[in-house]
Amino acid sequence: MAQKHAGLPNETVFVECRAFVFYHQAGHNRWLEVGDPNVYSRVQLLGNRQGGSTGLYRIFGRLESSGMPTLNLPLSESMIYQVVQPNWHHIRLIGGIIYGLHFGPDSNGNHFSIIVQNILRSLQGTQSLPVDTRANWTGPSNPQPPLQNTPPAAPAPAPAPAQKSSDPSSREVLGALKAREMNDARIDALCSSLSDAVRIGAQDKAVELIKKLANEKLPLSIKLKNPVLVTMDSGGDTINLRVVVEDKQSSGGAFTMKVSPSATIERLKQEVFDRFSFPVQVQKWIIGKKIPKPTETLLDLNVRQTGHTVFLYLLSGKTVGLRRSDTDQLGRSHAASVSSTASGSAGTRVPLERAPDSPGPLRRTTSTPEFVGVSQPSGRSERLPTVQDSPPSSFSNHEQSSGPTTLPFQRATIVDIRDMVQLLHGQGDLGSSPDPQGSFVNNLLAAQPAAEERPRDGWACATCTFINQPTRPGCEMCSADRPQGYVVPDGASLDERERQRIAEEERSEALFQQAERTRQEEEEMARERNFTTLLQTAQQSLIPNPEEFDCGICYVPVDPGEGVVLRECLHRFCRDCLSEHIRHATDPEVQCPHQDENYACHATITGQEIKALLSPEDFNKFLNRSLATAESQAPNSFHCKTPNCQGWCVYEDNVNTFHCPVCNQPNCLTCKVIHANMNCKEYQDDLKRRAHNDEAARKTQQFLEGMVAGGEAMHCPTCEIILVKKDGCDWMRCSMCRTEICWATRGPRWGPGGTGDISGGCRCRVGGKKCHSKCRNCH
Repeated sequence: MAQKHAGLPNETVFVECRAFVFYHQAGHNRWLEVGDPNVYSRVQLLGNRQGGSTGLYRIFGRLESSGMPTLNLPLSESMIYQVVQPNWHHIRLIGGIIYGLHFGPDSNGNHFSIIVQNILRSLQGTQSLPVDTRANWTGPSNPQPPLQNTPPAAPAPAPAPAQKSSDPSSREVLGALKAREMNDARIDALCSSLSDAVRIGAQDKAVELIKKLANEKLPLSIKLKNPVLVTMDSGGDTINLRVVVEDKQSSGGAFTMKVSPSATIERLKQEVFDRFSFPVQVQKWIIGKKIPKPTETLLDLNVRQTGHTVFLYLLSGKTVGLRRSDTDQLGRSHAASVSSTASGSAGTRVPLERAPDSPGPLRRTTSTPEFVGVSQPSGRSERLPTVQDSPPSSFSNHEQSSGPTTLPFQRATIVDIRDMVQLLHGQGDLGSSPDPQGSFVNNLLAAQPAAEERPRDGWACATCTFINQPTRPGCEMCSADRPQGYVVPDGASLDERERQRIAEEERSEALFQQAERTRQEEEEMARERNFTTLLQTAQQSLIPNPEEFDCGICYVPVDPGEGVVLRECLHRFCRDCLSEHIRHATDPEVQCPHQDENYACHATITGQEIKALLSPEDFNKFLNRSLATAESQAPNSFHCKTPNCQGWCVYEDNVNTFHCPVCNQPNCLTCKVIHANMNCKEYQDDLKRRAHNDEAARKTQQFLEGMVAGGEAMHCPTCEIILVKKDGCDWMRCSMCRTEICWATRGPRWGPGGTGDISGGCRCRVGGKKCHSKCRNCH
């Protein structure tokens, strides 16, 4: 059952099979396997039937492994399909071109041959189908694969046409076919005449011919033969794509392709091959600085609208393994038959009945295709070349070939842009074309170097083989890096475009340097402004708030300039709250009052800020309080024993007397008292005598010692004075030495380092554990 072909629109797969595809090389009288060795091709018979006509048919093959096309042969009246052996068939074209199909054991070659031969007979005007299909399998009896050096035998003759049937129904069918062919010939003649009339500008004749065609009510396809516009049948959703063609010696040529955004790169390659005969192997498409995969579509490459420019870089035949004999053979096949222009693999809508060197007439899209050079009827006698009637003896022994096997399509292989220009010139007078894109041909010809010109200087890209200018840092086509070991030769010749690029780079570099100098100057000016602002800020006692905020203590809005921004932490408060916080602080270092659920700020308020916030009287009190704290925290401090005297000192071990600078009294550092006119021994003896006689002093001493023994009081771990806890938590501070004490452990709260030092002290809350089972939060 026929099914729709998934790759191309409006085509139906009538039958398919698996076979090895071979091409007969007439010069050496040998068979060459097309594509990879020992890889089956999926061969399909495709058809496009419109309006009830005989339609367009072609045999299309593609490798099962890589998908590379191996066959693309339109069926025509000049083709001969010959069954040599049950699994070995020949396809003969005009010009001596022969293809061989070696069917696999799981392929139905009989079914494939019957359908192809029936279609060929309908194209050649045969009245009836063969009655006995076994006649199609006629071949040499007991065929034996020839040895490598055995001369090949003559091919089996083409099957003779079946005899005319005397059945009346057959005669009616024959008459209908002849009438349709005569009508097709008349319509074709009208189309050809209309094409000539339009070409020479004969308006009256063209109008008359159009009226005749309109009376036939037939679907027509009128297409402008523009050598620089390639149109692909893609429905209504099409865009114009500008293609720039380049090779290693020339660049700048361009043509326009009307394609669908869903078209694949493989289809674009096939279209260019069908139109300009550039083999698929030599085409390297570059879209968006990327070499796409054959299966990627234009949509995948973000090419969705008209206006995009892509690059087609053509490799040399030697690079991809094409030999001169292969290109010559392809050229002969192209000269012998232009049936390849009817290929539907890329959907090219190029007229089928004209050679490229002559303007073609308008043709009905539903008519049976005709081909140049086919003037003999179906029953002509043509001498066929002598080829092997058996398939090659070994499908894997390809080493004896003089070169790699190639895909021998029926078209001339163009390996230079100059050949493309000649082909475009053959399709019409480009000089008189009103199309502005037609001028690209002259640009191409002007860009071609002379044959004796020396090779172009530069370095070859390792990725796409493009020859770049010597001074270019990266590939112009694919943006690959220049080889690391490449050295720009002295006196290298540069083209105008490269000189313009270098000049543009120098201008860009100069602009960049100027912008860099401007940026550095602006940064220097900004640094000077910041330094000036910093000096001005440092000279201010208080930093006012630049904008309104809510005080974090009293929650009252503060206008700009009425608050204070602390230097150390940048927290903001109103002046009154910050002044009260300093006046009630007990430590000489006043910390920032900011505290929330996340953290408490430990930054200190500077002395400059404290002095500016407090009145002179309060500031003196703060200084005295700070001085007393410093005295109590000093390990070798001694306060004058004169009552109400503020004098104190820090003594050393070798000093025994302190003369107070405030009251000018001598203090004994050994006895910690003032005993003028007495030495230390005399004073201690006097003290013992007074203790026995002073009852009040003795009772006070006994009471304090009883409280310490009962746990109601404790000795300070630093200064040994007796401390009594009144109420509250277990945190205490000695009023003399300012040591933080844990009441639960009767020891210091922190280690030798002071607040926060957990190397000593009670270590409460370290590791989530309390310092004592009876601890009541010692902070």
